[in-house]
Amino acid sequence: MPNITITIKKFAYDHRTDMENLIMALSQAGDQVRSFSEAKSFAANVSAKVYNEQNGEYWLKYYNGTEEKDAQGINVSLGGSMAYNLADAANMFGLGKDGIDRYKIVYNTFGDILVKMYPELVPSYPVYSKVVDKSFLTSVVSNHPELLEGAAIKQEYVTEITREVSSKSYEIQFETGSAQIRSVSYPVLEEILKSAVVAEGLKLGVYGHTDNVGKDDANIKLSEERAAAVKNYLQSEGLSSERVEARGYGATKPVADNSTIEGRAKNRRVQIVLGN
Repeated sequence: MPNITITIKKFAYDHRTDMENLIMALSQAGDQVRSFSEAKSFAANVSAKVYNEQNGEYWLKYYNGTEEKDAQGINVSLGGSMAYNLADAANMFGLGKDGIDRYKIVYNTFGDILVKMYPELVPSYPVYSKVVDKSFLTSVVSNHPELLEGAAIKQEYVTEITREVSSKSYEIQFETGSAQIRSVSYPVLEEILKSAVVAEGLKLGVYGHTDNVGKDDANIKLSEERAAAVKNYLQSEGLSSERVEARGYGATKPVADNSTIEGRAKNRRVQIVLGN
C-alpha cells in the first residue's frame, strides 16, 4: 500500500524539505524490502515491536501471504502485501505513465456512495484537491528520477475471463450502422473506466450485442467492432491492453424480446464484465 502522510498543512509547508526527504526515504525503503530478504525480515521484526504482537516470523509469513484451512476445512488465502516504491506512489496518484489518479477515483467513488447511502450523516465530503496535496510527491518525482529506477508493481491478468465477478449492461450510443461512439456516451465510458480502476485486480471484459435486425454475420461483425471501439477508448484513457478483452456476439445472446421495439433496444447493448 502507499504511504500517506496525514499532517497539518502549515506544518507540511513550513517543513517542505523534511516532508520530501521522508517520501524519498520511504521510497528507497520500499525498494530495499522488495529487493532483499534481509530488509524484509528487518521490517517484519519492526512491525512486531511497533504493534506489540507476535514476532517477526509471524509478520513475515502473512506479509508474504500464506494459505490455511478455515473452520470448515476449506483452504483460504491469507495476507499478502507489497511495499511501495516511488514508481508505485507515482502510479497511485496519477503521476505515472498512464496518468490515472487511482487515489482520486477511489476517493470520489466511495465518497459518492456514502452520500447516497447516508445523506443525513454524510451530506457531502471535501473536494479531493482540498484533502490531497500532491505537490510534495510531484517535486520528488521531478527532481529525483534516479529513485524511479525501481520497477513498479505489475498486476498480472488472466488471458481470458473464466469466472465472472460482476456484470452490467450499458447503453452506449454509436453512429447508425458503425462503431463510431457518439460523444453523448463519453460520461458512460468514464463510469466504466472508474469501475475498472476501483477493481484493478480484475480483468475487464467488453462484450458487444445487437438486436436481430439484419444478417447474422453483419451483426456479429458490428458488435465486435463496437466492443473494440470501447476497448480502444479505455486504453486511450490509461488501461493496459492485457487488462481488457473485447468480443462481439451479435444477436446470439438476447436479454429481451426482439419482436418489440423496447426489447430490441435492450438487446443493443455493451456488457461490461469484471472477472478472472
